[in-house]
Amino acid sequence: MRNQMHALLIIDYNLSRIEDVKAIRQYVSDQYEMALILIRPKPDKADFIVADQVIDLNPLHRNFVTDALSQLKNLPYTICAGLVFSDNAVHNGAALLEALDLYTDSATLAHNAFCKFEYREQEQKIRSLLEAQKLFVPNYQEINDAITLQGFIDKNPQGIVIKPKQEGNNRGVIVLQNPDEIERNKALAEVDIYMSAGVIAEQLIPYSCEYSFDGIGGHHFITEKFSIRGRYPVEIGQLVPAAITPSRASAIINAGRLANLIVGQSKGAFHNEILVSDNNEYAAVVEANRRPAGMKIWTLASLVFQQNLYARWVDSVIAPDIQPPPLIPCGSAMTIMLPPVTPMLAGFILNNLEFLIEDLKVDFKSHYPDVFTTIEWVHCDAIASESKFLHFPPRDNSDFIAALVIYSSLAAAEIKPYFEIIRSLWCQVLDRFLQQSEQRLA
Repeated sequence: MRNQMHALLIIDYNLSRIEDVKAIRQYVSDQYEMALILIRPKPDKADFIVADQVIDLNPLHRNFVTDALSQLKNLPYTICAGLVFSDNAVHNGAALLEALDLYTDSATLAHNAFCKFEYREQEQKIRSLLEAQKLFVPNYQEINDAITLQGFIDKNPQGIVIKPKQEGNNRGVIVLQNPDEIERNKALAEVDIYMSAGVIAEQLIPYSCEYSFDGIGGHHFITEKFSIRGRYPVEIGQLVPAAITPSRASAIINAGRLANLIVGQSKGAFHNEILVSDNNEYAAVVEANRRPAGMKIWTLASLVFQQNLYARWVDSVIAPDIQPPPLIPCGSAMTIMLPPVTPMLAGFILNNLEFLIEDLKVDFKSHYPDVFTTIEWVHCDAIASESKFLHFPPRDNSDFIAALVIYSSLAAAEIKPYFEIIRSLWCQVLDRFLQQSEQRLA
């Protein structure tokens, strides 16, 4: 029987991660006979299903730690370990775990992982040190109005990026290169909803090769990212492990570890987004995060390294003295974000998603029968809700219909070319389906 007196605490999570929380609960129950306590603002029915106890608190509130300690002491559990599972909770969540005398990373430096402006501030303080390590440090400035925006554009004529100080999933990120007055005003209007929390402009990093440095504690892997360039820089897929040369891997690892120092990561999960120069000599940190990578990256890694990374994360806080096995790849895995082919409501496509994926498999098999035999079509999870209006081209991660995860026994370099092939075939399948639907209605 499970010992109800012992529990793991999870401090906040994004709803898109609910399946991961379910898996964590099952693991701590089976492996450690522990309950799961969840702290989350405005919890709904799903939260009470995935946790044994739920506390309604917002980790962004000033009195979060005091209020959490007050409520936790009234529960019939001894909290043995805790995980911070959202950007919003990274600072106060770590402070709460410190107050509970539990294994965690620095609360003092955690704000650098939450606020993009604060991260750039810390970079600037040690700029000469970072540049000596071949890390490109972009110029940055808080933006309040058209005057401050134009001033920053004038100082950085090669281009700038506007982004909210504290926001995820590429929401509100806009690239401006030689914008006219209309474009500037449009950009300001789009980020106006973030102005109260702060908006930052950054010098456009002059590199296009994009990766993330991911892992737990001192163990890492590198993810290759595929993105749309242009006004709205949006990720369209990922590959684990990255198909890269040793010199490129070295540049990414160097930048990723420097980012971890700035945000105070040493024991916990991390996801640092990095751009690398074509000659592999320089790298730049886009942003640093003290949480598991999103967009199914840990799912890809679990497939490739044949280890459950969420279980490994739990083990790292409950049994930190146990040395985990090395991350040795076996095959490769990709996430392919499936876009609309025109601006549209998502509902009609979501209702036919299973049929469309089967059609995609048929088309791929007919063109690439040998590669098809190496692929496992793991799952395809809807991203948009049925009522969601999808922009085309996508403006952020929520403008995709679904995320398709595939695993292959082929090495990363061999499967990588099929990313664009599968994505192109999807667009053909969807376009054909929409045309046939219109003909039936005509």
